[in-house]
Amino acid sequence: MSRFRDSENVRWYALGVGLALTLLLLAVLQYRSNRQLRDALQNQMRTTVQTSLMRVRHGLEQDLSPICSALAPSSRNSQVTNLQQYAAEFREWRGTAVHAALVNNVFIFRETGGPQPLLFRLRADQNGFEPADWPADFTVLRGYLGRLSATTTQAPVHLNTASTPQSQEGRRPRPRSDSASFPWYIEENIPALVHPTLDSEGAGRTSLSFVIVQLNLRELTEQILPELAQRDLASNGSLSYQVALVNRNRPRTVIYSSDIGFGSREGLTLDAQLNVFGPPMAPADDRPPPGEADFSTDGFPSSGPPEDEFSKDEISNPDDESPPDNFVRPGTRGSGSPPKSSPLRRETGPLRLQTIRYTREDRGWTLIAQHRKGSVEAAVTGLYYRNLAISFGVLLVLAGTIATIVTSTRRARQLADLRMEFVTSVTHELRTPLTGIVSAAQNVADGLIDNKERAMRYGAAILGQAQQLSELIEQILLFAATEKGGHPYHFQWLEVAEVVEASLQGTASLIRSSGVRLEQMIEPDLPQIWGDFRALTQGLQNLIVNSIKYGGQGRWFGIHASLAIAPTSGREIVITVEDKGVGINPEDLKKIFEPFYRSPAVTGAQIHGSGLGLSIVKSICEAMGGRLTVESEVGKGSSFSVHLPAAKKPETEVDISQRPGVEAGN
Repeated sequence: MSRFRDSENVRWYALGVGLALTLLLLAVLQYRSNRQLRDALQNQMRTTVQTSLMRVRHGLEQDLSPICSALAPSSRNSQVTNLQQYAAEFREWRGTAVHAALVNNVFIFRETGGPQPLLFRLRADQNGFEPADWPADFTVLRGYLGRLSATTTQAPVHLNTASTPQSQEGRRPRPRSDSASFPWYIEENIPALVHPTLDSEGAGRTSLSFVIVQLNLRELTEQILPELAQRDLASNGSLSYQVALVNRNRPRTVIYSSDIGFGSREGLTLDAQLNVFGPPMAPADDRPPPGEADFSTDGFPSSGPPEDEFSKDEISNPDDESPPDNFVRPGTRGSGSPPKSSPLRRETGPLRLQTIRYTREDRGWTLIAQHRKGSVEAAVTGLYYRNLAISFGVLLVLAGTIATIVTSTRRARQLADLRMEFVTSVTHELRTPLTGIVSAAQNVADGLIDNKERAMRYGAAILGQAQQLSELIEQILLFAATEKGGHPYHFQWLEVAEVVEASLQGTASLIRSSGVRLEQMIEPDLPQIWGDFRALTQGLQNLIVNSIKYGGQGRWFGIHASLAIAPTSGREIVITVEDKGVGINPEDLKKIFEPFYRSPAVTGAQIHGSGLGLSIVKSICEAMGGRLTVESEVGKGSSFSVHLPAAKKPETEVDISQRPGVEAGN
């Protein structure tokens, strides 16, 4: 039997270790999975916000593209001479534009053959152009455009020359086939769109003129950019990111910001940033990004093919309808001849604005975005830790459930073993009195009783054995009733001395036969207690029987009753039954109140019992609002104390129906 139990314990321990290792493996896998999900989510969010900024950039290009398409001359009509036609084209654009207020002014800057180039501005009625003075914020742009125009008019233009002279610097500037081959530029400090165009002056001479479209910054910041941000960056109607459009030229300015103050400070931890015009990503060094317009001294912007591929003398005649084979129209992909277009009409494909950079430190307009929680990393980290806590919480609940199941199963097995031992013990306890009764009855039946004295002795033996049998049965029935919570308690006010005296009378025969010495001490004038007289007497009798049974060689037990003050419950009556017997091992103290439990030492000493007595006393005390405590030391004895609430004032009769939580007995 012992070997079987050992093997069962080994299997249970192996199951527990296996489950623990499984949970540990699940925890490791869950941790790694959450980390991978965190990294993937961070990358996805960065990509998403970068893509959203690119969509904002494309949306802004789509708003500017119709303006450029309407005012860009084609290869068939490359001269800025028909100002009335420009005015008509602008009126047509404004009549169909969604954001008609995006343009403040339209200027034409061109050579007239006089000492100074002239600036023409579209009239307020949009029916033509009139001479105008340069606006104050056009000063820097005016200087560059004037120098470019003067430089170009001084250089002769050779039409389709076979031989090309080298420039003074040993480089050949790039060719320009006609006005339509020039890209559109943006001056971000004004801001204004700029488009160069070549005008033929006869005798092989050309002049460089410019279309300047001054943009309405207020319309851009109050209408267009908020709409684009809401369209491309909003989630459930609100922006998850702080977005700003900043001009990184000196001094740094914030053009648009979704939140007050965002973007004004440098050194922010940004989740995404994007150049609005030119190459989307700025290079790390101070050089202007490839393709941006850094105006050079040869009279042409330094964008386009490398400068050493062509000579300035190779510029084609503006009236020639056949662009060179390597010509690529701005906004289209691939090479070859451009599509035929009508005068002043639209280019196909998306607009690609190149930026004007006056110095190498200019950086222009940049879209920046930062998550509202500080950064994408901060947002994802918070979500990561929350998911990790939930995952490990689930694993802990699972571990607790497994531990509870294992513990409950072991307790059930132990309880089953205790019940088997109880059945065995009760069977033995029942067999002893029954054997005595049967033996005495057999002697009587056999006629062995020949006098009155002997008959009385046999009768007393039968009565004693029957009483022992009755008490055992009564104890079992009482335990069953208390376990199911159906014991009919009859509550009333009790005198402590009467309860103690009744308990001693019920065990008087056992006390006399065992020869133990009793020490009784009851304080006078003790308050009454509220309880069931019979049940409380039965509980004290169980404690007295245990003191006699386990008293050992001490042959002494005491019963005391006194008034005490408890820290939590106040005044209470304490009835203590103690002995000087074998005592209880510390490891058994936590189990002695469990049903059917009997310590191995008691079982080994062949001390009879059912293991129900202390469990019954504990249930009785708790039913009366009290508690049962124990103090014991091996070899020195044990002390059991019943703690019951004391009455606040002496009472002789109380209506039990008025006591909360207590039902009157049947």
